[in-house]
Amino acid sequence: MSSRKTKIRPLRRAAGIFFSLATAMTAYAGFGIVDSSPVSMNVNAAYDYGLVDTCQEGVILHAWQWSFNNIKANMQKIAEAGYTSIQTSVIQQAKESTKGKTNSMWWVYYQPANFTIDDTGNSALGTKTEFAEMCEEAHKYGIHIIVDVVANHLGNQSAYDISNAVPADIRNDASCWHSTNFNKADKRNTL
Repeated sequence: MSSRKTKIRPLRRAAGIFFSLATAMTAYAGFGIVDSSPVSMNVNAAYDYGLVDTCQEGVILHAWQWSFNNIKANMQKIAEAGYTSIQTSVIQQAKESTKGKTNSMWWVYYQPANFTIDDTGNSALGTKTEFAEMCEEAHKYGIHIIVDVVANHLGNQSAYDISNAVPADIRNDASCWHSTNFNKADKRNTL
């Protein structure tokens, strides 16, 4: 075994333990990436529908590829069904338009070009304004909004070409990307 692997293995193990504990503590403490906007929740409405106070204690509706307007239009039915929270599909700008994409093209949503809400008009889910309106409607019913986020990568154009939809400050930062010479046999890019 090489000395490099011998040195890295304990570090990887320590990092894994640290992140496992951090995840467990976050879940236990009730923190997480959930709706924490300043819009006040209507606690009485939540009580009227028998909804619990927190996402962790309730039932989550995963509104897979539902538009923000569709979710908003069905909010009362969602509350009546007993859902405490709604998880939306990824709301980041995708590397290409998601309008007209069918469920067989679900992966396009998971190829983001940015780390912000898509407000280009090219999202099948809707605009930033429609997202905010959906959140306001959810709060009227005491329902929480959970947003699916892709935080570990951005979409490429093809092969190892960076998408032009990625903002220039990220696209031009070489530390954000694998080498263009990277291939599966290149072990230098892995631990």
